[in-house]
Amino acid sequence: MLLMDQAEYSSRMFFILFSSLGKAGSRPKDFEVILRRCSLHDHAFNLPKYMDAIVQPVLDNLRTLLLDLSADSAPLYTNVHDVPTACPNYLLRTFLSRLPALEHLRLNFRVYQKDETGNLLSWLSQPIPTGTSNTTTATLLPDSPNPIKFAKLSQLDIGMVAVVPEILIDIIGKHRATLRSINLHKLSLLQTDPTKSSRDNLWAKFFNQLSKLDLKLTGVKMSELSQKITWNNKVHFITFKDSKDASGSSREWGGTNVQSCLKDFIANLVMESRYIGARSSQSVSSVEETSDGKLICLNSLQRLLLTAD
Repeated sequence: MLLMDQAEYSSRMFFILFSSLGKAGSRPKDFEVILRRCSLHDHAFNLPKYMDAIVQPVLDNLRTLLLDLSADSAPLYTNVHDVPTACPNYLLRTFLSRLPALEHLRLNFRVYQKDETGNLLSWLSQPIPTGTSNTTTATLLPDSPNPIKFAKLSQLDIGMVAVVPEILIDIIGKHRATLRSINLHKLSLLQTDPTKSSRDNLWAKFFNQLSKLDLKLTGVKMSELSQKITWNNKVHFITFKDSKDASGSSREWGGTNVQSCLKDFIANLVMESRYIGARSSQSVSSVEETSDGKLICLNSLQRLLLTAD
């Protein structure tokens, strides 16, 4: 008998848990996926139509969703202006579109190569479309999920990803009315323009752009940041002069004066340059902040946490 690998097992368990919660009439507020050696494939988020009546009440009540994600699955194809078009994370996009009460979202991109994360984050950054789609059903493929906005999102955590700064700024700006806390971990900003200096401090510019968004933040946490020059693999690792940890790689703020916070982040930034080879962003650590709740053990290295009323 062939043994199911950890990632496949976890992905199947994700579906089974949601269907079981629905059938039991349980309405947990928090759903946390924290995996040590694997991550969820896109098909973990495939909740069939016939399960809608059972599962949607569970999704309607979710306030917190913490995910460790993988891009190992081949993308599904969707109908975009009558042209079959690859849509990475199609099932995850559809799943996220069904969470009207979500307040805290964490996305850890554990097993992703190069720009695979850009598709999902770019989708999250896009404005909500107005009007109706001109797409027909000529290709017999599903439509690509429309961009969404989490109307109640107050905390956003993103980890283990390389992304152009503009996408991140757009995501934060899109949710600035409700967003109160940002946590970025092992995140690298990409310098993709070869006409720009490789010494440009992308993080200083990022914090400066945040200061223009009229944010109402009360908490900011940054850890193990970097910036990468895409055309020569040069990486600048970021530390903070006033960091409270020995490595200097993290900085945390809490308060109400956002402008002062961002100025302090800029003032304490230090860049260290290195050259590295191409590598996966897979890591054995993650943005992690578990809460009290019911523990469902998968094995000694991975777990799913549910917190119910």
